[in-house]
Amino acid sequence: MVTAQLKRRVLGEIAVFTALAFAVTWAIVGAYIVWPLEAKALMGPIALGQPAFYAAVYAPSVVAFALCFAHGGLQNVSRLARAGLRWRAHWLWIALVVLGYPAFWLLWRTGAAIFAGDFAAFDFDPWLATLPAIVISWQILRDPGALGEEFGWRGYMLPRLLVLTNARNSALVSGAIWAIWHLPAFYLSSLSQSQVNFPDFFLAVVGFSIVMTLVFVNTKGSILWAGIVPHFLINATGRAGIPDDGWIFGLAALVLLLFAGKDLRFGAKPDYAPEDDVAPQTNTTAGVRS
Repeated sequence: MVTAQLKRRVLGEIAVFTALAFAVTWAIVGAYIVWPLEAKALMGPIALGQPAFYAAVYAPSVVAFALCFAHGGLQNVSRLARAGLRWRAHWLWIALVVLGYPAFWLLWRTGAAIFAGDFAAFDFDPWLATLPAIVISWQILRDPGALGEEFGWRGYMLPRLLVLTNARNSALVSGAIWAIWHLPAFYLSSLSQSQVNFPDFFLAVVGFSIVMTLVFVNTKGSILWAGIVPHFLINATGRAGIPDDGWIFGLAALVLLLFAGKDLRFGAKPDYAPEDDVAPQTNTTAGVRS
C-alpha cells in the first residue's frame, strides 16, 4: 500500500538525491569550465581514465548508496545492491536489452540505404565485427557510465518516481533529469558530449529512459537489465562507430510511449511493486510497506 506518508518521504528523497548528484558532478565539471588551468593542476585532466572523470560520472551511484545508508544502514544498501543483481527475467526482455539498440540502428540504416539505392555498398562491419569484438573483449567495462550512473537513476530515483506517478510520467521525468545532468559536459572539449547537439542528445536520452523504464517495470525492477547492461551497450555501440541520430531514436521511443499505456506493462498482472524497493527509514517504519 502506497500511503501519503510514503509519497511525501520519497518526494523529499528524490529532491535530495537530485540536488546532491547534480552538485557533485556540476562542481567537478564546472571547475574545469570556469578555472581550467587551476582545476587541471589540482585534479589532473578530465577525460576517460582520469580520476576527476570517474568522480564526476560516479556521483549518481555514490550518492544513491550514501543516501540508502543514511536512510536505513547496511540493510538498505544491500537492498539497492541486490536490485542491481536481479537477473531473472523473461528471455524476450533480455533479447530486447542485448539486441534492441544495435538492431534499431541496423534496421534504420539499411532501410535508408535501400531507399537511397546504396545498399550494395552498405558496411555491416560495425555491427558484425566491431561491436561484438568490443563486447567479447570486455572493452565496454572501461566506460564508467553504467555502474557510475545506473544505481542512481534506475536504482534510486526510478522506483521512487513510480511510487509517486505512473511509469509513463516517471520515464519522462527521469529522462529529462538524466539528460540535464550531462549539460556541463557539453562545454568541455575533452568529453564526448562536446561533439553533440544538446537538443538531439536530450531527445535521445529521454528515449533511452522510456525504453529503460519499460524494461524496468517488466523485469521486476531489475537495474541490471533496465540500466546497467543497456547503458554499457549504448555506449559500446557508439564506440563501434555505428552511426546514430538521437532524435530518430527519441521519436521512436515517444511513439512507443503512446501505444504502451501509462503503466508500460505487458501482461494482465503487474508483477513489480516499486514500494517494495523503497525501504523505509529506520525511524519511520510505521505504516510503510518494505
